Amino acid sequence: MPLNHEFFSSLFPRFNFAELTILEIIILSIILFYFVFYIITDFRHLLFYRKRTTASGDYQKSVSIILSTKNEFDVLQPVLESLLKQDYHDFEVVVVDDCSEDRTPIALQKMSLEYPQLVFTRIFNETEFNNALTLSVGTRAASKEWLLFLTPNMRPVKKDYLKTLMAGVKEDDILVQGLCNYEPVKSWSNYFLRLHIIKYGIDHFSNSQINGLVPALPYNIAYKRHHFTDTKGFRAFLDERFYINEWYAHSLTQTSKQLAIVMDPRAKVLLNDPYDKCDYLNQREKYLLMKKRYGFGQKVMQWLKNWGWPVSFISLLLLIVCSKYRVWGLLLFSLGSLIHMLITRWITKKIQEKNFVLFEYISRLFWPFYSFNFWLKFRIQRQRRRWS
Repeated sequence: MPLNHEFFSSLFPRFNFAELTILEIIILSIILFYFVFYIITDFRHLLFYRKRTTASGDYQKSVSIILSTKNEFDVLQPVLESLLKQDYHDFEVVVVDDCSEDRTPIALQKMSLEYPQLVFTRIFNETEFNNALTLSVGTRAASKEWLLFLTPNMRPVKKDYLKTLMAGVKEDDILVQGLCNYEPVKSWSNYFLRLHIIKYGIDHFSNSQINGLVPALPYNIAYKRHHFTDTKGFRAFLDERFYINEWYAHSLTQTSKQLAIVMDPRAKVLLNDPYDKCDYLNQREKYLLMKKRYGFGQKVMQWLKNWGWPVSFISLLLLIVCSKYRVWGLLLFSLGSLIHMLITRWITKKIQEKNFVLFEYISRLFWPFYSFNFWLKFRIQRQRRRWS
């Protein structure tokens, strides 16, 4: 028994604050701070998910689903068939044909005869316009209370997709967003992109409670029609490089909390884009541009969240090397890691993206360095464009 007690005391020595060095105080404070910070952050994710998936069903919503297409009917057709067969009481699918030169116009005309809820309109022009033009034409052709924007290569996962997406919307909400990701493909680039979207999606969905939402993807977003038209819709964002839909959604989250975020996997849509490395690089550049619009508090929180994990891990290594309190630090760090992985596992299982838990944890150590490297390259490229 004395041996066991002596062995335990050697692993977990009592704290004598008078003997602590300045370095030990700093290291232990960093580890403790980040332990508390990440525990609060992770549980906020958990509480947010449980709160936001409660459906209200207190009033009936009519929905116009708006798509823009050009010379891609083979891709569009299965998506349209899936949308038009949705189990929902009041909806329409508005397709805007942007000067297609293939069989798209004729095929859509035939489908509109078979499906009365399909609305088909065309644009005739000789100049390449921003996609905002076709989407704006779609909103004019739409007649329902809510405007839901999708793309021709985006398919709902379930037949009750629309019902699930709109079930949690309250009467005073002005925006609703559901889950979205790329279809799984056996490639590392696809894996990294899907992980990237899941990581930021969970964080940004949680930030909607503090007016800090940045949508994970600019898709599967619906707006209440009267608010969309009153705020001039996408017209204020025609010069943005990436996705006017996302910029507009971000602008709403800075001024309102009347948002519904649906993390039910039945309300998920999947992108079946032919995937290449440029998709991932564009996603990274888009997030760097988004961060320029963060408020001061949001920037601080983002910095702590990104760099906290590697800083606390490096602090733990220093503690192991130079302090007798190493096991205390290791126990605290391990406990925080376990809680984080359990919560991440629970959430990703609920949204049916459960294969990312271990790699998501590992990526927390290296992601900030990669992001910084990408930010530096992006900044150098922008400076070169100014000089040229």
